[in-house]
Amino acid sequence: MKKFCLLLAVAFAVYPALRGESFFVASAKQGILEFDSGKANKPVLDLPYINYLVKDSSRKVYYAALGRVPRKKAKGGAAALLVWDEQKFKIQQILPLQGRNPSHITVSPDGKYLYSANYSDGSIAEIALAENGSMQDVRFIKHTGKSIAKRQKSPHPHQCIFNPAGNELYVCDLGTDEIFIYGYSPESGIKTPVRTKLKLAPGSGPRHLVFSPSGNEIYCANELSGSVTSFVRSNVSWRRVKTLSTLKNPFEKNYPGAIKISACGKFFLVSNRGHNSIALFETAANGDFALLDTISLAGDFPYDILFIDNDRRVVVCNYKSHSVMLFAFDKAQKKLLPEAEYFVEQAKALVE
Repeated sequence: MKKFCLLLAVAFAVYPALRGESFFVASAKQGILEFDSGKANKPVLDLPYINYLVKDSSRKVYYAALGRVPRKKAKGGAAALLVWDEQKFKIQQILPLQGRNPSHITVSPDGKYLYSANYSDGSIAEIALAENGSMQDVRFIKHTGKSIAKRQKSPHPHQCIFNPAGNELYVCDLGTDEIFIYGYSPESGIKTPVRTKLKLAPGSGPRHLVFSPSGNEIYCANELSGSVTSFVRSNVSWRRVKTLSTLKNPFEKNYPGAIKISACGKFFLVSNRGHNSIALFETAANGDFALLDTISLAGDFPYDILFIDNDRRVVVCNYKSHSVMLFAFDKAQKKLLPEAEYFVEQAKALVE
């Protein structure tokens, strides 16, 4: 209780500087909490086991990837959550999935389909969406392959994300050291078989990726090798460009988690789980990039990152130390400066 009081005291001491901002934190234990002007750490929905949370920009609906379905034997599922007045959440639907341990979830840009990366059983789920956002028919696509590390004896899809054009779905597979690229159409969803795969060095363990604003560069955080790899598009094909450690001392034990890019595309951040820091990178032309700094955290096991306030601030959630930290981002000085810290049990995901 002493730690809880201390964290809240720090938070409210600096809270006037945070006015006008709003975001949500998904906790594997507490459900969803809202952070906005005058309502710091406000619970808005009691739904445990959330692994990831996304917003459907075309509707007042959020979708959650669930590591477990409450009160069910299902090993994982997806939830459709409606937003009411004053940012109240209501569970519209919970859909059990045969894919175990959904780790990431995304909505197609046209709002026709929801996609889940199912880490434990090596599949992705395609879920058709109705006009009101409810989840309907489900199709499962199994991955095949393996690589050299102990955790790579089978496929482990970890993230599914659309390119900026919205016509391809990219899936990071930690188990096979590949990024699967599927063609997409609003009429039929993703096209199988897979269109192509981007290969990473054996033992990389690709976890999450981001695109540059143009869509012509990819930056991929590799969990097992503690690195970031870039790719650049040349016509219709991709070329691997560069790989860098997320640490100044690459021999320290570390497992990169989230990667997020600024709206301008000039900077991206990677959470260093184990080293307990945030790596700040600067991008250049044609897939080049450089590590500027690693910012140490008071928290333990940074799980997710979010740019807010037009890239002027950054939010980090620390899973093991049960905290959410806010930083000011000084683009001119290329620095992250700590502002506040809040108590949230098992914080896993951040979304506006």
